[in-house]
Amino acid sequence: MGTRFSFPKSKEAQAMQLSMDQQQALQQFCAVYDSLVKTLHDNHGSNCPVLVQHREQWSSMDRKVRGQYMNLWWNTFRAHESKVAQKDPMIFTLDLPPLVALELPKLWWGQAFSPTSKDYLWSYIQKLTMWSKVWSTGSETKTNTPTQAAPEIAPPPIMEGDVPPMLQAMQNMLPPSLLQNVTKVAESYGKSSKRRRLIQKISRSKQSPEISSLKLTLS
Repeated sequence: MGTRFSFPKSKEAQAMQLSMDQQQALQQFCAVYDSLVKTLHDNHGSNCPVLVQHREQWSSMDRKVRGQYMNLWWNTFRAHESKVAQKDPMIFTLDLPPLVALELPKLWWGQAFSPTSKDYLWSYIQKLTMWSKVWSTGSETKTNTPTQAAPEIAPPPIMEGDVPPMLQAMQNMLPPSLLQNVTKVAESYGKSSKRRRLIQKISRSKQSPEISSLKLTLS
């Protein structure tokens, strides 16, 4: 194999790449922040008027002002980048304007978030910090693959194994004895389904005295 040489980019190419990185950073930051502001507003706006005002302000910002807000975000979190990476909750004890604007210290310490939602919130903060850094410093991202917006916080999206909030509330209202009976019925139904599939499989195979006897026993 021949030796590969890497040549430094020209100033024009570097400037173009920087512009493309910043363009992506702006788009990604706004997409993630839109999702964060929306879910906080929809689920906590009735108790936090500040969230309503902040959503209106964010929606009215043009591209230039949003870029300035990204600079504010990075200048705020630059000294706390390690705390963000380590998901250190003590960051919510600091008087950080971007967090205060979203009422996050109040919501965090007020037990407004479930453990799952807290994980989602950290995902938001980490992504916003990363994209604001790219925008403000021109540093390249660690990955070239598109970054999707973080899941909404509250109510969190329905993941595999999760119980929807409404069903969870209904479940909490039911007596334990009834839930146990429902579980037994579900387990019995699962066993019956397996039994029917086994019988169908046996009936399609070549009959033998042993199989016929097994079929009669199962039925």
